[in-house]
Amino acid sequence: MKNVFFSLLVAAVVILAVSGAMAAEQTFDTKAGKLFIEIPDGWTGKGLSDGCKIASADGKNTMTVRIILQKSLSAMDTAKRIADSIHMKIKNENVEAEIAALWGEANGNQIAVFVATDEEMAITAILKGPEVITMATSFTSIEVE
Repeated sequence: MKNVFFSLLVAAVVILAVSGAMAAEQTFDTKAGKLFIEIPDGWTGKGLSDGCKIASADGKNTMTVRIILQKSLSAMDTAKRIADSIHMKIKNENVEAEIAALWGEANGNQIAVFVATDEEMAITAILKGPEVITMATSFTSIEVE
């Protein structure tokens, strides 16, 4: 499978703003191929069949990344479906090219939803916790092979 790079406004700020620690790249095997993502020191990463979930040492901040192999909706439509499924009250939204971002809250938690799409797949990232706004102020790449 060819390399696909998706710029998501997520992992770099998790690394820089929340933990202040250096990051190490981890690889997760998924149904879609290998997922490469940087995880801050002290955070834990757990592989899922279609992505991964990372959590801060205290468990208060999390990011779940999933790969959807069949792209049938736009990035924003996919993001809004995710928001609906978690009962998210959307406070702000943005879309540029094939990347959509939603910010809001659900069940008393700050939430950010990011979706990047191309002709083959979509990658989703859901950030949850008190540092979501801080986590979502920069960007990095997530690589899928």
